[in-house]
Parts: sequence; structure tokens; C-alpha cells
Amino acid sequence: MAFVMRRSAAVPLLVAVFGLAGCTDAESGLASPEDSRPAARTSVGSMVPTSDSSGSASSGIDSVDPCSLLTDSEVAAFGKYQEPNARQVGTARGCDWNAVRENAQQKLPLISFSVRDNVGVDGVVDLGTGLQRGEMDSGREVVRTTTTDHGCLIAMAVGEGARVDVVVDGVEPDQACDIASRIAEIIDPKLPMG
Repeated sequence: MAFVMRRSAAVPLLVAVFGLAGCTDAESGLASPEDSRPAARTSVGSMVPTSDSSGSASSGIDSVDPCSLLTDSEVAAFGKYQEPNARQVGTARGCDWNAVRENAQQKLPLISFSVRDNVGVDGVVDLGTGLQRGEMDSGREVVRTTTTDHGCLIAMAVGEGARVDVVVDGVEPDQACDIASRIAEIIDPKLPMG
């Protein structure tokens, strides 16, 4: 079953925005969800135990390689993709999977991860449709935001001071969030709880 949150409504632009979103440790407050209905839950496999219960970023996130979070067969479930491309944006370690296109008019999803060692889900920036907070069945806190026309980000907490962003861009928000939710479900048991 896919991880689903309330419905609401990007490649280089989203990557740049998400890169800037994690560049500060300052918090000006907490955003409230637009809708107070509880988020749906996912059926997720086992959690990865950690030995650090402090919630700090030193609880294993520093060893997470974003390009190793999806296997070739897992990414193939979403289409035909080129080899993953590692990148660094600010302090975030990232990885992108670009779809193989037959022509420039094809709307195919870009899959991207950003591992943020120094900013948690409270640092997620609203991309235009509000911040929707939820929780995976494992207990992991998540925050979702989308642009109004394309792209979806699901930030997955790794303790209080770190997160992994799952970004799907290049397709309509509903499709992007469906894919991002399915990917979050796949990688959840691979991430430390913090």
C-alpha cells in the first residue's frame, strides 16, 4: 500500500529551491497544515534500529549514500532511467535519476534525493501549497509540499536534526506525489530512525 497524504497541489528549479531550503539552521516558527484531517498511513516493513537515541544527525545519516537508496530494479518500477548522478548542493548530498526520453516533449518524472545532515523536517520550505505533516507506519515523521503546477517533495525525518528529501519533478503534482510516496515507502526501512 502506498504512503498517502492529503491531496494538494520541479527539475532544476525544485533542486535549487530544495538546496536553498536546507542552508540555514534558523527556525522562524512551525507551519500549520492546511487541512486538519489525519494523514493516511502506509504499511511499511521493518525499521532500521539505531544505537543513538538522542535524535542527533550523528545517528547514521552521515553514512547514507543517496545514490544507494534505490536499486536498479526499484527505480525501474517507475520507468527507464539513466545511471544515478551524485551531486552536492550546499551541505546536502544528492542523487538524481533522469528518465530516458524519446523526445523533448515527453513528460517523464525526475527522481531526486537530498540527504541533509544538519536540518530536520521543521526546516522544510513551503513551495506554494502548504506543508502537510504526517507519519509513516514506522513512526518516521514526514512533511510534504508541492508546487502548484509540477513536482512534489516528501521530507523524511532522521532524528530531529536531519532528513532525507524525496523529490519527484517533471509531471503533474498528483502523479509526482504518488511516485514520491511509493519511493518513501521503499526507502523508509533503509534509513536510520535517528
